[in-house]
Amino acid sequence: MSHIADRMSLLSLVSTWGLLLAGFYYARRVRTVEGTGLLAAYLISFCGLHWVGGLIRLFPWFKDRSLVATTLGLERSTYALAALIAGSLFISPLIARFVRARRGKAGYMPAPRLARIYLIIGVISYLLLLTFISRLPSMAAVISAGEGLYVAGLCLICWNAIQQKRAAGLLGGLALALTMPLITIITQGFMGYGAAAAVVVFSFLGSIVSRWKIALIGALACYLGLSVYVTYMRDRTEIRTVVWGAQPMEERLNQIEQTFAAFEWFNPYDSAHLNRIDVRMNQNLLVGRAVARLSETQDFANGETVWSALVALVPRALWPDKPVVAGSGDLVSHYTGLHFGEFTSVGIGQVLEFYINFGTIGVIVGFLLLGAILTTVDITAHARLVAGDHQGFVLWFVSGMGMLQAGGSLAELTASVAGGLITVAIVNRYFLPHLQQTYFASPATIPASSSSR
Repeated sequence: MSHIADRMSLLSLVSTWGLLLAGFYYARRVRTVEGTGLLAAYLISFCGLHWVGGLIRLFPWFKDRSLVATTLGLERSTYALAALIAGSLFISPLIARFVRARRGKAGYMPAPRLARIYLIIGVISYLLLLTFISRLPSMAAVISAGEGLYVAGLCLICWNAIQQKRAAGLLGGLALALTMPLITIITQGFMGYGAAAAVVVFSFLGSIVSRWKIALIGALACYLGLSVYVTYMRDRTEIRTVVWGAQPMEERLNQIEQTFAAFEWFNPYDSAHLNRIDVRMNQNLLVGRAVARLSETQDFANGETVWSALVALVPRALWPDKPVVAGSGDLVSHYTGLHFGEFTSVGIGQVLEFYINFGTIGVIVGFLLLGAILTTVDITAHARLVAGDHQGFVLWFVSGMGMLQAGGSLAELTASVAGGLITVAIVNRYFLPHLQQTYFASPATIPASSSSR
């Protein structure tokens, strides 16, 4: 009887997510709120980490022994979603009064060379991330922000192509976006980083094309993404053995070829597929375990990790002995009682981190602020884009990308945002004007912007 009650509770929570998201979409449509897809990208990631894990447990054929913990976690993540939406709809407009997008020249101003420059900087940044330079103080955050310039460059390419009605340019930008997961698999052994970047590009595209195309492309992209994911997870150990073993590129490509030669289309009736999804996309289990554990111990962090997130804003180059390090450390194990393999990376996620600090009220307040700030950044980036201030768009967009870490720690989030602001401001203020004066004869090629000041 208890099992039936737990499943009914889970069904209620999963349904509530659908109602909240549908209502949010309708409210934004009525208000004609326009953005650049940053908020949508966050919601996609957030749904993947929380809603999907709840949904698959409603399938009768899915064998599960963590129903109670998952339901507890999904309940807190439902509060988080509701608070995120409330912050976006009601608090963001209040903040937006103090953020005025500086308008550039009226109408559309093409900047294809600017987009290519950002792409090149992003490629260089990614290559540097694979070298010893990334281990220097503060360089990892700066280089990671440089990678964000690659994503912003792809978005500008898509924007330019749509404005000029060039299908070839749009398809080229999308093709480059689709290669990002493959690149990160081959070079790092991880698919998540590249997949997250591709989601940002497609979310950006979804914010500027017709809604029926959004629905169609989104459904196809979700199914393809799940199919790639279950195929990758099947051979993940073999892939990482080759990549982390520093094998030659030929060996890595051979392994990737073998993996995708036996490509598996996602089948919701296949328990193996559901288990591969559940093993990495059920953050509710961690949240639920922490809820149960803290109800007994009352050993809350009381803001300790929030303070660490603020300390993370200080560059390590200025504070070499800074105690905060990237990642979630042993926080997840400490508050859930679960233990993971030596080389297993488990992100704490914002729901769990806010909860271990201040309980349910911390989740609600934290996501109210997160929704308000991310929405403000999103609509400001859009205002800069349509005003022709492409450099200003990139500044806000890359900074906002630092917030798209639904499964990461708050310290990672704040460090990424700060790194994005600093890196893009330096590139816009000093590097681009030098290129304009040295290599480009037309001053209109790179629109002047004071956004980095």
